Amino acid sequence: MAEVHTKSRRIIDEQGKVLFLETATVLVDGDEVKVNSERRVSRCPTCGSRLDKVQSLGRCWECDKEVCTNCGIKAACCGRTLCEEHRHLSLLNNERIAVCREHAPVVADRQELYDSVLLFNQKLKEQEQRHAAELRQREMKLKEASLAFQRALGSRRQVVQEAVTRERLALEHARVRMDQLRTLAPNASRLLGAYRSGALSQRRR
Repeated sequence: MAEVHTKSRRIIDEQGKVLFLETATVLVDGDEVKVNSERRVSRCPTCGSRLDKVQSLGRCWECDKEVCTNCGIKAACCGRTLCEEHRHLSLLNNERIAVCREHAPVVADRQELYDSVLLFNQKLKEQEQRHAAELRQREMKLKEASLAFQRALGSRRQVVQEAVTRERLALEHARVRMDQLRTLAPNASRLLGAYRSGALSQRRR
């Protein structure tokens, strides 16, 4: 009596669609063995990719074509499924993204705003750098002027100090001279009186 053995392997997606089916039937009739195998693979109708190897994305929002990850994409702006023909590549924050026709102008406006803000920040940074350089230059000039003033003031103080010292020495010298004159004045007066008395006496003779 013949024996029949069947073995199958299948891959099913979340919606229950069979993506891959392989069935092997082995018929054993005495010493005779027959093997019949069948394989069915679901493919993307747009690009022909095997759906057990790539993910099906659904239908294009624009043309209703069924696409997979090899021939379609999800729009970054709204998550709509788009085929290669109907996806629009736009630049947002210096990153290239795929968008739908409806949101492409909005993304372009956002990129324009981003560019203007970036340019404004760059100009502001350059302005800050210029102001910082000017401030450093002014501080250096102020320090140089302060040092020059301190040197001039020190030199002036030295001149004044020397003049004061000279005046003190002159005053001290004048005081010593006055003391000498005060000491010598009485003796000089007596000598002068004696000289006058002697002179008168000689004239009388």
